[in-house]
Amino acid sequence: MIFLMLKHEPDTFTIYGTITEVKDTSLIIQTATQDAYTIQIPTHTSTIFKVHDTVEILAKGRILETYPARIEHVLSIKRYNQKSSTPMSTGFFNSSIPPLTLSLNKFG
Repeated sequence: MIFLMLKHEPDTFTIYGTITEVKDTSLIIQTATQDAYTIQIPTHTSTIFKVHDTVEILAKGRILETYPARIEHVLSIKRYNQKSSTPMSTGFFNSSIPPLTLSLNKFG
């Protein structure tokens, strides 16, 4: 008898937000849509984070339904300085969904 086990890797996703609280090993961020997330700082991260920093979180796995929502597995955190622009219009991006392009036509 042969058993075949398949491991499903969850899709990765990106969340853009602003840090509202810094703890020893975690951050609380808030997105432009006012969603709040608690994330664990990966041990390989050497960046020092401060309140009001703008960040990009690359993660995979589940988003646990707590308040603030908890990200199951953080892959990386990228901090932006105040002068750089970050696409924060949606606050959440799922890499498995193609981007939506809208075009506005004049109706005459």
